[in-house]
Amino acid sequence: YPGVVRTEGNIQALRAGTWEEATGGMDLENNGETVRFSGRAVVHLMDSTNGSLEWIGGSGKVGVVAELAKFVGFEDEDGRRP
Repeated sequence: YPGVVRTEGNIQALRAGTWEEATGGMDLENNGETVRFSGRAVVHLMDSTNGSLEWIGGSGKVGVVAELAKFVGFEDEDGRRP
């Protein structure tokens, strides 16, 4: 499960001044994840040698991308780990 994602639409809403009202003030600029961050999570979940399958606890479970990043040790493309 990703956090707040910096999609083109979300960035456009931020620039248009509609982001705060639409989201209740979520911090897209400082806490937003790129779509690549979620992609990296998928890649790590596919790698059965890194412990990610044990972390998620099997199929049918919900996992937060940022928590997996901390467990496995990957970062977003800008070097941050939301």
